[in-house]
Amino acid sequence: MDNFPASTFPNQSGMPPWTVPDLLIRTLGSIRSQLGMELAFVSEFTGGRRVFRYVDSGTSELQINAGDSDPLDDSFCLRIADGRLPELIHDACQNAEALKLPVTQALPVGAHLSVPIRLMDGHVFGTLCCFSRRPDQTLQDHDLMADYFAQGLAISAGEGH
Repeated sequence: MDNFPASTFPNQSGMPPWTVPDLLIRTLGSIRSQLGMELAFVSEFTGGRRVFRYVDSGTSELQINAGDSDPLDDSFCLRIADGRLPELIHDACQNAEALKLPVTQALPVGAHLSVPIRLMDGHVFGTLCCFSRRPDQTLQDHDLMADYFAQGLAISAGEGH
């Protein structure tokens, strides 16, 4: 890897090296696919908003793009980061706290997995999140291994600030 700038990685296809954003999006797609979810993203909490930094979608019906944002207070992400919601939800429509959010029934949100991205100083950068509109009782605690990926993102985000 010494032959490549820190922000790029070689690939096997003979194409130009992948950038860090390329790798993040590919990794999100892999996580989303492995868990059978429809959408995966990395968000940042900033200025009272949840900003979608990286997004991978398995459906055109969910229109969330990198750079989009919404009020942080209206998000699952904040409630997971502050402990009001668990990191793994099999069916959000069966969770009293999740039902306080209009999006839960509007989409609807079914299965939801999210882990906070905590920087070295303890500050929450945002979340690594994936969800499906369908409930999924097969998700297990080991699926929270995405937490290790989130911690890797925290290290990267901390170096970028």
